[in-house]
Amino acid sequence: MAHRCARLCGVTALGGSMTRCVLATLLLLALPVPAWPQSAPARPVAEDPEITAALALVEARLETERIRRKIPGLSAAVVYDQQILWSKGFGFADVERRIPATPRTIYRVASITKLFTATMLMQLRDAGKVGLEDPVTRYVPELQLRSRFADSPPITLLQLATHTSGLSREAPMDYWRTLRFPAVEAMVAALTQDGERIFPPYREWKYSNVGYAILGLALSRAAGQPYFDYVEQNILRPLGMHDSGFQPTAGLATGYALPEGDAPPKPVFQPDYGGYGPATSLYTHVEDIAKFISLQFRDGPVGGNQILRGSSLREMHAAHWIQPDWQSGWGIGFRITRIGSYTAIGHGGGIQGFRTDVSLIPALKLGVAVFTNTNSDPDELTAMVLELLGPVVERAQQRSRPAPPPAPAEWRHYLGVYRTDFGSRVRIRLHEHRLEMVPAEEPAATPVVLTAIAPHQFRMQGGWASGEVLRFEVDSQGQVTGVWIGAYPARKEALPE
Repeated sequence: MAHRCARLCGVTALGGSMTRCVLATLLLLALPVPAWPQSAPARPVAEDPEITAALALVEARLETERIRRKIPGLSAAVVYDQQILWSKGFGFADVERRIPATPRTIYRVASITKLFTATMLMQLRDAGKVGLEDPVTRYVPELQLRSRFADSPPITLLQLATHTSGLSREAPMDYWRTLRFPAVEAMVAALTQDGERIFPPYREWKYSNVGYAILGLALSRAAGQPYFDYVEQNILRPLGMHDSGFQPTAGLATGYALPEGDAPPKPVFQPDYGGYGPATSLYTHVEDIAKFISLQFRDGPVGGNQILRGSSLREMHAAHWIQPDWQSGWGIGFRITRIGSYTAIGHGGGIQGFRTDVSLIPALKLGVAVFTNTNSDPDELTAMVLELLGPVVERAQQRSRPAPPPAPAEWRHYLGVYRTDFGSRVRIRLHEHRLEMVPAEEPAATPVVLTAIAPHQFRMQGGWASGEVLRFEVDSQGQVTGVWIGAYPARKEALPE
C-alpha cells in the first residue's frame, strides 16, 4: 500500500524517509483546516502551519522532478508579498566540480530580461521621455521595413513590448548557426534590407526577440544612456539586486545540454549575445529575482525601491492581447495564463544550457522562480508550485484576517428584501457579523459583501457594482424605506425574517 501511495505521489525516486515525509505532508494537506477561533489572535500568513506543510511538499516535488527530468542543477524560491517564504538549491551548479546549486547560484535567465526592458519602457513613459504609441522610427529612423499589406501603420513601442507588431522572430541573419551575434544596429540594417513585416499589427501575436532588441535600442536612445547602464542604475540597484547584472560573474552555474539516456551532462558553449542584450542577457539568482517579484505586489508612488508606480505595474499586468482560444494572453512584457482558478503572469527564459521561469499570482501576492542549468521545462514546475500553493495561501489569508466585531444592533433595520424598478429583488442579510447582499431567489449565490464607511453607507465588494457605494434611505421616523445600489434605487418590500 505504501508503495502504491508513493507512486501516486510521484516520489518513487526518493529515499524511504523522504517518501514518508511527503506522504505525511499530503495527509496533513488533505485534512480540513478549521478556521481559527474568533478569540485567537490573527496569525500572519507566512507563519500559517498549512503553508509550512505545503512548502515541504513543494521541496519534495521539485527534487523528484529534477531527478526525473535529469536536470543537473535547480534553484527555486517562493515569494509572498515582500518576503521570501522559502528558497533552496537542488543538485549541482557544476557537476564536474561537484559544486552544489544554492538559492544564490547565478543563472543566465535569458528572456526574463525582457521584463526589465518592459519596466524601462514604463519608467521612461512615466518620465515623459517616450509614449507607448510612439512609432519606433522616432528613435530608430534607420528601421524601414517592407510590408505587403495595404493597411500597415508604423510599428509602435507598445506593439514591440506586447509582441503584436507583426515583426519576425529574428533578423534575417545566420547568427543562430554561427552563434556570433551582431550589434543591434546590424540587425536593424538586415531587417531594412532583407526583412519584411510578417503580419500587420494586432492580426496575430508573434513573439519577437529582434523586436525586443530594437525596443532596447529605442529606449536607450530616448534615455540618452546605454541600455545596460540604465537598467543597472534605475532598476537592479534600487531593488537591491546587487548580485545581478549583464556579465558573467562568480557563482555562475555551468550550462549543460539535456543528458541522453544514462550519459553524463555535457557543458555547452556560452556565446556573447551581442545586440540581443535587452532580450536575453541578464544574470541573476532566485533570491535576487524575488525582489523583482515583490515589486509587482507593491502600490503607491515612485520612491526608493518603488521604482515604478503601482498604476504602471497594473498596466503591465493587464491583458493587451488575448489569444483566440482565450486561455492565455500578453501584457506589457508579461505573459498571462490561467493556473487553476487564478490569473497568473510571468515570463520564461531559454538559452543554451539554461531554462528559467518566473510566475506569480498578483491577486494572492504569491510568486515563484525556478532556474535550471539545462534545457528543461521550468514553466511546468512553476505552474505545479502555484497550483499547489495558491489555494493554501488563499485559505491562510482568510485565517489571518481578524474576526469582525459584532454587528451594530441598528443593522437589523437594514435586513430584508428590496425590489428595483427593473423588477429584480435582492436580499440584505447578516452573516458572521457582516452585511451581505444576494439575489432574493438565489440565497446560495456568491454574496456582495458590504463594508460600513459612513452612517447608512456601505462599500460593495463583489458583483457588478464592486467598489461602489450602497446607501440606505431612511425616513424621518428612522425607518429604512429603500436602498441605492450604486446609481440604482430599490424600495424595501418585506420586513426582516
